[in-house]
Amino acid sequence: TVHTVVDGPFSSCKGTQKIVLRSSMDRLVLAVTLLASVMIARGDERNPLSLNSEQVSTIDGGLGSANEVSVSDPRVMSAAKFAAETIETQSNSLEKYSMENILAVQPMFLEGDGFEMDLHLEGNLGTTRFVRANVIWDAQNAKMLVESLHTLFTIVSPETQAPEDPFQPARMAGAYQAASTNTTDVRRAAVELAIKKSQNGELADGARLILCKVTRQVVAGMNYKLSIGLGSCDKTFTGLVFRSLQGEYSATLRAVSF
Repeated sequence: TVHTVVDGPFSSCKGTQKIVLRSSMDRLVLAVTLLASVMIARGDERNPLSLNSEQVSTIDGGLGSANEVSVSDPRVMSAAKFAAETIETQSNSLEKYSMENILAVQPMFLEGDGFEMDLHLEGNLGTTRFVRANVIWDAQNAKMLVESLHTLFTIVSPETQAPEDPFQPARMAGAYQAASTNTTDVRRAAVELAIKKSQNGELADGARLILCKVTRQVVAGMNYKLSIGLGSCDKTFTGLVFRSLQGEYSATLRAVSF
């Protein structure tokens, strides 16, 4: 009988231990096993959304907490970009949307390779959208698909800008000052406060919100007092949002005075 000895870079043997294959079937089984182990270790390179369990960590964000991957992961960025482009393509509105932030993401292993993600979109006419999208990999056609898309809420801002006091610096530390409702940081603060409202079960899906009033205070970071209307500024909820020097936001629903 001819013995084939395996002792190479893919060998699972250590030291002088050898694997002796006595038949062509043995060699075939070993080859398949080695190939499977390499593919598991490397992931399916043809699938830009492919993950394995060792690449998953726990992150809190958006409207839920689960086993999630980093929002800065290239696969997540690719899926989010595709979702934003799909939203733009399917929209019947004259407003054009672009992705501002990926607020949360988690892999979908049970349904196949893909991600469920919460996206913060900004429109060029002043509308902010908070969208949950499921992006999957269609292996049969080798392309990404948006399996589901749902707008959880929108926020619109008044067109008027906050008046500026010519005798006071725009960002004097320690004092709350009126701020424009149309700046990127204020919109992000409004999204965080609305997410908190939704997490409490106090916001209907698809709610249309109005960013009625905002003031800012310079601290070691920035504090925001916000008043957000439920369809109009006649019925509002208020809260305080803090933005750290690292750009991280935290929101608290509470009564505030302006």
